[in-house]
Amino acid sequence: MSPADLAARERVGCRDCHTQALLRAEYGELLAHARAAVAAQRAGESDPLIYLTGLLEQRGQLPPADATPMALVAQACPHTQKVDALSGGGAR
Repeated sequence: MSPADLAARERVGCRDCHTQALLRAEYGELLAHARAAVAAQRAGESDPLIYLTGLLEQRGQLPPADATPMALVAQACPHTQKVDALSGGGAR
């Protein structure tokens, strides 16, 4: 393998590592906000979902107003799509 090939492989590897690090950081942030929402609900806060709503709004990921919870889960989980279809629902 030539030095140029090795360098190209290293660049791709670095890009993959960067992507994985970014995904881990975003997952960690989402998990922290979800856990904060659960803790807020347990503490009796009046609007515990504000922790998630703020993050999703910041990312432009708020669900459409007419979305159903099952439809949103089904978009991410193929098995859930089958269950939703069998129960008469459907992902929006």
